[in-house]
Amino acid sequence: MERADFFQQSYIRRRTAMASKPWEGILKYKVPNPAFVDKPEGEDTRKSEQRRREVWKQRTRVFDPETVRTKTQAMQALAAWKAEEERDAWAVDALMPVAEYVERYIDSREAAGELEASTVCDYHKSAKRVSEAFSKLPMRDLDRKGVRAWKDGLVSDGLAPSTVTKALRLLRMVCEQAVMDGDLSDNPCQGVRAPSLGSGKRARNALSDSSMDRLMTALEGADNTPFSTAVQLAVRTGMRQGEICALRWRDVDLVGGHIHITHAIGQNGGQFYVKAPKNEGSTRSITISPDLGNVLVARKEAVEDALASGGMRRGQRGYEAAFGALFVVGSIDGSFYTPTILSREWKALAVALGIVDTEGKRATFHDLRHTYATLAISQGQDVAGVAGNLGHSQISTTLNMYTTSKERSKASAMGAVEKALRGHAPARVIPLRGNGTDGQRPLDF
Repeated sequence: MERADFFQQSYIRRRTAMASKPWEGILKYKVPNPAFVDKPEGEDTRKSEQRRREVWKQRTRVFDPETVRTKTQAMQALAAWKAEEERDAWAVDALMPVAEYVERYIDSREAAGELEASTVCDYHKSAKRVSEAFSKLPMRDLDRKGVRAWKDGLVSDGLAPSTVTKALRLLRMVCEQAVMDGDLSDNPCQGVRAPSLGSGKRARNALSDSSMDRLMTALEGADNTPFSTAVQLAVRTGMRQGEICALRWRDVDLVGGHIHITHAIGQNGGQFYVKAPKNEGSTRSITISPDLGNVLVARKEAVEDALASGGMRRGQRGYEAAFGALFVVGSIDGSFYTPTILSREWKALAVALGIVDTEGKRATFHDLRHTYATLAISQGQDVAGVAGNLGHSQISTTLNMYTTSKERSKASAMGAVEKALRGHAPARVIPLRGNGTDGQRPLDF
């Protein structure tokens, strides 16, 4: 594949300060700005030099006035010099240690604004796994055998399959870029299989029927708190935990009957922040069912009462905008519930009520999302519609991840097949001998 030019601008000019006024070539390129500061929440107080993700650098060369006299000759000299500099620039990259190459890849994409802060944090965690094994190995010497041995070593060290998969995925992306840039002839990660996510990982599952009964009974008598509202949203819409925490009242259309999912909560180290949803398909609208509508109306009234006690009432100037900016699962001071707090409160509830999944394991908050999908599909809802509500771009993701494995459901499926088979004419049954024949002719399978 053709690589992008290292030098993004090139031109010539006369060096008028010198007596002979020779031609001069200029090559310009961009590098990450070390002074860059990401846009803060609220008022932007950054200085001008802190706003640019990248800054320009340049190299210059004065051409020999004896051999480069005309503009055409200067353009030819510039092209030859640029090609030479390009080769040297990329040759240095190929000799760069794999670990450093990976870090530069992350920094480059971050500087270009292509990555969320939470993604950058995850990438750096995975990069540490790469650095532990490839801190000195030149990028050009990385091969498939080495990648496979590294992956197997991570598995042997007892790392979770998902952790190993993330590290391998990052290295694969970096190597793909290296192929595009000409630093590798092919991707050494191709053909190296990630560990099965099923090994050592708790299976995604839905709540058991008895647990659902206990949960819904508890919710029926619960106050209109942020936590109870979050649980209702999860089990009735299948929204992700971060999407629930980031939901604002301006995104809830109680008149039109829709929830507009436009943001999620991300995490960068120990800091939580509002960000765009997981992917393009995650930005979506969900229909509000009558029961969920009642829950949201009650929650809204509780928030309005809390505001009124502090002197803010409907009809006052700026009230609607201020109310719309509040988080549904949050406080009247403008703060939101973090996924960590939500998980902690859910764990306490699950332990107190004995809420488990269909395999008898304590249910997580994320299992409410699986429960929504399982209930919707088992009730005959269109899978494409369920996938749309969940924010899945592929229907197969919904089917593979969220169909239930309950014994009752499997037995029901077998019964349905038996019923369908009874509608067909029975085949002629001939008793078989021990040698697999009916005594008249060999059986032809």
